[in-house]
Amino acid sequence: MPAQERPERVTAAIGDTERTTIQGSQPPMARPENDAGRMAVGTQLEGNSIVLSRTAAQEADLQALIAAQQDPTSPSYHKWLTPEEFAARFGVADAVIAKMQSWLEKHGFTVDSISRSKNRIIFSGTVEQVEAAFGTELHYYKVDGEAHFAPSRDISVPVAVSSLVQTVTNLSRPPVLIRLRQPTREIPSMHLRAAR
Repeated sequence: MPAQERPERVTAAIGDTERTTIQGSQPPMARPENDAGRMAVGTQLEGNSIVLSRTAAQEADLQALIAAQQDPTSPSYHKWLTPEEFAARFGVADAVIAKMQSWLEKHGFTVDSISRSKNRIIFSGTVEQVEAAFGTELHYYKVDGEAHFAPSRDISVPVAVSSLVQTVTNLSRPPVLIRLRQPTREIPSMHLRAAR
């Protein structure tokens, strides 16, 4: 099936005054009783990404393709798409990605990459930039004796892109350090340490 024309989904200027909350973007661990204080505003955050949603027509087309690829009677059976073919058919238009990139850069972020499938923008920046752009505060939360960080409330995005932004990832994380304890039992031919 040929690539569909990807619609222009951002028709108004991306302003920051009118905003829409992304419900459920605050993790369950981010409760007042776990709050261990606000993160330093200069802390650098990397590997964040904005996940861009497909249109209803694209989603229906994708589900039909997945079914056809699994159907031995279909001409599309086991015919897989390259990332570029996927982007042309199911990704977001380049003009829309350019507008999102411009909005991120206006907030001081560095856009590190755009996925080949044209549905994710990876960016980095400081806690202060994240808080200003997404209308939240980032706090540490102590859970099971370890410090995690997360938004203190659901994030928000400009109304002009509310139907486009599915979610923003990596605004909450557990610590990178993994503590190991001594093995409690031997397993034949291998030695394992159980992670907490």
